[in-house]
Amino acid sequence: MSVDAGRFAEYLKHARPWFEEWRSPDAFGRRLYQINRLMDGEFLFNRQNLQWYREALTLVDYAKLIGPHRIRLTSQVRPDAYVIWDTGSAVPIEITEVMEPGRIRGHEYRPQNRGLKFDPVENWHKRLDAIPIAIREAIQKKERRNYPAHTTLLVYLNISGHGVRQPETEHEIRAILAKPSKFAVIDVIWQGRLFTNSAMHEFRARQRASAQLD
Repeated sequence: MSVDAGRFAEYLKHARPWFEEWRSPDAFGRRLYQINRLMDGEFLFNRQNLQWYREALTLVDYAKLIGPHRIRLTSQVRPDAYVIWDTGSAVPIEITEVMEPGRIRGHEYRPQNRGLKFDPVENWHKRLDAIPIAIREAIQKKERRNYPAHTTLLVYLNISGHGVRQPETEHEIRAILAKPSKFAVIDVIWQGRLFTNSAMHEFRARQRASAQLD
């Protein structure tokens, strides 16, 4: 950290309400990344009361993929955020992160665990094997709670296989999303791509990807 951790934590507490007002995705993202430059992984992933900030990072990634008109976090326990498209009312967004079983939040950023670690290929395959179960469990856990019928579940899939078995894993993700759910829409962000059970979100994501290539 380039700044005092205690004072920075206090600053973040006062900064949060800004993200709970309607903002354009660009303004939201600029403010977030200005803050992010002052923060290291140990602070972000091991400091208490920063769940909202990690959700803000996911929300910005989501906005880059499908381009809502306005976004904001909430101060409520749930949902975590809202988005507005070009037309229509605000859509509640519930955000959840999926990691491989047994991984401890921020463990690799603690001082005693820093440095390069050998990661054999068999571990990549174990992580990929865990993806379908991990996604299903995350969805089912959220479905046990009461959300408005038009809520979107946004899943940030934080499991990497370093590019191996890519088509197979993508097929497994799409197969899970094809099954009925209590959520109106389930969107999964994995390795910078959007996987969704919404035809409209799929169309928006393709439009955004095509525009970036032009």
